[in-house]
Amino acid sequence: MKHFSMNHIGLAFDATGVIYKSRKGIPRAKEAFDLLLKHSIPFVILTNASDRTEAERANFLNGLMGSKAITPEKVVQGHTAIK
Repeated sequence: MKHFSMNHIGLAFDATGVIYKSRKGIPRAKEAFDLLLKHSIPFVILTNASDRTEAERANFLNGLMGSKAITPEKVVQGHTAIK
């Protein structure tokens, strides 16, 4: 079995159900994202939603978690690819 180091890991999360559900933050989501930052594990947040800019979406998600972990560059929305 091949050994993988943390340098070879990156994660993608769907926003709904991971960060929030019914416009309420998921318990311990902030802690999880803080750990990713602490260990320099890259991640992105995926969503089909396209009603906000990436910066607005990052602010919305951070507000739900009480965090600053999510930057606009980490948000990939349904319309992001066509920009």
